[in-house]
Amino acid sequence: REFSTMTHDDHAARPGLGILGRRELLRGAAIGAAGLTAAALIGCGGDDDDEAAATPAAAAPAAATAAAATAAAATAAAATPTQAAALSSDRPFWLEPTARLDGKRGGIFRGTLSRPLASLDPMTTRDPTTKALSAGVYGGLVGVIGSTFANQPVLGVQPDLADSWEIQPDGLKYTFHIRPDAMITEPINRPMDSGDVLYSFNHHQGLDGLEPAPERGQFAAAIGDWDAVDASSFVINMIRPQASFMNRLADIFTITMMPVESRPGGSFDPANTMIGYGPFILESADADTGYTLKRNPNWWQAKVLGLDIPWFDGVEATVIPSSANRLVQLKSGNVDYAGNQDPNSLPELQEEVGDALKIWPYKALGWGFLAFGDPRDGSAPWADARVRRAISLALDRDSLDEVVYNTSKLDAAGFEVSPKLSRHGALPAGWPGQSIDPREDPKIGEFIRFDVTEAMKLMDAAGFGGGFDMPYHYTNVYPGNWGLEGELIQQMIGKIGINLTGGVEDFRAVYTPRTQNGDFDGLGWILSAIPTFVDYLEYFNPDSNDNKSKLNEPAVWAKAEEVLQIVDPEESAQAMQDIQRDMLIDLMWYVPGVAWQLQWRAGSGNLQNTEEFLWSRGGPYKFRQPYQFFDPPQA
Repeated sequence: REFSTMTHDDHAARPGLGILGRRELLRGAAIGAAGLTAAALIGCGGDDDDEAAATPAAAAPAAATAAAATAAAATAAAATPTQAAALSSDRPFWLEPTARLDGKRGGIFRGTLSRPLASLDPMTTRDPTTKALSAGVYGGLVGVIGSTFANQPVLGVQPDLADSWEIQPDGLKYTFHIRPDAMITEPINRPMDSGDVLYSFNHHQGLDGLEPAPERGQFAAAIGDWDAVDASSFVINMIRPQASFMNRLADIFTITMMPVESRPGGSFDPANTMIGYGPFILESADADTGYTLKRNPNWWQAKVLGLDIPWFDGVEATVIPSSANRLVQLKSGNVDYAGNQDPNSLPELQEEVGDALKIWPYKALGWGFLAFGDPRDGSAPWADARVRRAISLALDRDSLDEVVYNTSKLDAAGFEVSPKLSRHGALPAGWPGQSIDPREDPKIGEFIRFDVTEAMKLMDAAGFGGGFDMPYHYTNVYPGNWGLEGELIQQMIGKIGINLTGGVEDFRAVYTPRTQNGDFDGLGWILSAIPTFVDYLEYFNPDSNDNKSKLNEPAVWAKAEEVLQIVDPEESAQAMQDIQRDMLIDLMWYVPGVAWQLQWRAGSGNLQNTEEFLWSRGGPYKFRQPYQFFDPPQA
């Protein structure tokens, strides 16, 4: 199906704004990101080939406007140490200090997509291809902060459509000030304002007869009401503090800021095109073959930074489902980037192409885990915690690392994989100060280690020494040896007498609608990627779809709710470590594998700024690709 890109401007027919009195303006904490260190759940995937992407590397700082410098300084003042490094006052506040700012204009960036577009309307789908594209054409109220491999992830947020904001000290009110220089592109050609924000929130939450977004639950539990104060200010009142609120706003999988012209009966149909204020303009899109973008010559960030960005003239993103075919196209020079490279092929690839390609690592920051399904009435063997612990002890994670990440061979080839790999504990690996590596912590490591003898003892003690059959659900659509790990887990658990029946399921028709929503029996091998660590506690919320095992552990959830409201970064990190040790590890309701920590990307040898903006929950077209360029330029 081909998506249309024809639009008309009916800005004059826009509805009136809801207006609050000036006395309702919030009087609060510092302007800027205020160091909120939380997350937003979303989806089942992290970074993949759906990003035709990359980023920036070293040169003289660009000139920033006074407004940008003020926002940078205010944000940095409240930031964590990692944030402060990324937001130093002598750099543009959304660029890494190592980024090259001497980019060369010109050229078309040719990227790849691993799957077709499900839709063009980001409010109606969770599809990562659509979400990534929409971030570059539309955008958000605030945005994520780019990071290198060494400091990934950088927490907190930075300006986007809102150039400043105030947060009331109790975390119950937010006021956002809409930047005056964010112009909606042709053919609408007007500044965005708080009316667009109001429409977007109403659409996201399904108000005014609008269809709610699939992710409406990301805000439903904490947001009370919202409204436009005037054309340039927008206020949100909270029911309770939500530590992850700002990061949820920044994440591309939560809410997209769309112009009111996209409403039903408006001047353009968002199912057929995109018209926004981001760095790129959608030229064409076809569901099965891909899409093309051209640079937005009036992008507000270019003016603030004093840079001629995006440096590329445009983007061509082509659907190539086979990872092997994507690599062939990359090596032949037909595309400039392909993500999620097979770790088994990296030594040969490096030797074969030399400087013609760049290869770099990426922290996927996802969680591969086993969740427990029906029957959930206490009658199943896995209702006994000893059985769940035995399943964990049956997993040889050192061997899984070898298979999934090709650890030894890549270490020998100089890729230094071992130092880059941590290990999932009671919650995912990779979050400094919050994750707990079971190899380094006796409490967390008690059941996250390989010990078949101890596993059999636990099975005997639980009365299941003779074993039992258990349905098993997994898919092979994810890259990075995901399906292979699922197969090996099945074999390893079989060693303690648990016969896992079933196998690979159709991703769209069976696996996603059932397993990802907790609607399955037996055991599910599941992937989740969330932009901040604290929201993994939602996996214990009895009312959340994120609760894959449909748990009802009142004491755990009561404590988790307390932690979810802690805004102070250091206090939150300590509380997250405490709840893992004190409650989660003994329950073992989510048994970790090793998947979705480390991935590899490859791109053209002349592609610059490839490793500075690896944290991409804000979308590659917004936070990486505008700063890429070819040096030397493409022929």
